[in-house]
Amino acid sequence: MKGKIILSIVSSLDKGGVERVAALYAKEFANLGYRSIVYLFNNETVSQRNIKYLPNIELISSEDELDVVLNNEIEFIYIHNNLVPDKLIKLLVSSGHVLVEHCVWSTPDIRFEPSFSFQLSEFALNKYVTSTKYNEFSSTKSVILPNCFELQEFNNYSNCEISDKVIFGRIGQKSMAKWSFKYIEVIRETLKSNKSCQWLLIGCPDTLTNKIKHELKLELERIEFIEEINDDDVLANYYGKIDYFVAISDIGESFGLVLFEAISKGCYVLTLSTPWLDNSQSEYIFESQHGKVFSSVNQLKYFCINNASNKVNKKLSDETSAFLEKFKPSRLTQNLLLIVNSSDINFTLNKFKRNSKWLHIVNQLKYVENLSFFFFDILVALFCYW
Repeated sequence: MKGKIILSIVSSLDKGGVERVAALYAKEFANLGYRSIVYLFNNETVSQRNIKYLPNIELISSEDELDVVLNNEIEFIYIHNNLVPDKLIKLLVSSGHVLVEHCVWSTPDIRFEPSFSFQLSEFALNKYVTSTKYNEFSSTKSVILPNCFELQEFNNYSNCEISDKVIFGRIGQKSMAKWSFKYIEVIRETLKSNKSCQWLLIGCPDTLTNKIKHELKLELERIEFIEEINDDDVLANYYGKIDYFVAISDIGESFGLVLFEAISKGCYVLTLSTPWLDNSQSEYIFESQHGKVFSSVNQLKYFCINNASNKVNKKLSDETSAFLEKFKPSRLTQNLLLIVNSSDINFTLNKFKRNSKWLHIVNQLKYVENLSFFFFDILVALFCYW
């Protein structure tokens, strides 16, 4: 193993869940004795949150450097498949090395046929194998391998000032795709119902910020806006202040790393289900037992109203701690290598593949408090899964 190369492909090591996970896996490859090389195809930016991994991995960003690496013996190439350029895909395919895909969008990439395609959840796996494109990939083996999450590195908020008021909050990237205008109604009704609760919004996009400020002028003293934060210690501090982490996104979550960060800090996560889009949070929040998934914005809103005076016990239960341990980078990296290197691949895949065609629909029904699904949604779901 010593000195064998694992080459990771990712756009950058800047902010973002894909970038964070790529850095964590690359670090674990190095810890296991591999020569861990990361090719950054978009830019060389490394966020403050990821810079701690640089001593363990080699970064390259030029085509010349990549050519040199590809001429070596490589254990496999690990492609974090998010907007990888056509030219780069062709180069990797022509190299003849084993290609392993960390599938971000849960749909087959028709430009190449990886030996393995790792999906982030049951929902993602179902979406992948039921795609009309999947039949073109007769030899691709697909199995669930969720994103990893470093609990211990993100586990210090002892110095934060805990408010005696209930704080609802959201921390996210400053991209409107990760937020929703539905926040306005939830914030308005929550603040109206209780005169002491507050909202904390970190990384809120300018468009949404301006709309909130315009429509909720009388409540702005109880809404705090903070720019994006890329320092783990500072982030942990703010997570420590939040009682209810409210995640509303029009596009859903293919995994939801930010939800794991919130849970690990003792926040009770409230997330709006977007059933037929990227909805992996439906599985993970339910399993974590430290949050709740809602099928409508009204359900989420009324929960906030009814709990606007109820502080959250930030101490994690043994069950929630055990849940978070499942996503340790060391554990998932061992699983990844076991799958890729197994001599009895069918047995290994069966061990990790727990898949049901109806699982996602059944999961959805678990959190629907009053079966408020629209008939049209059910028809769409049946069409997508068949």
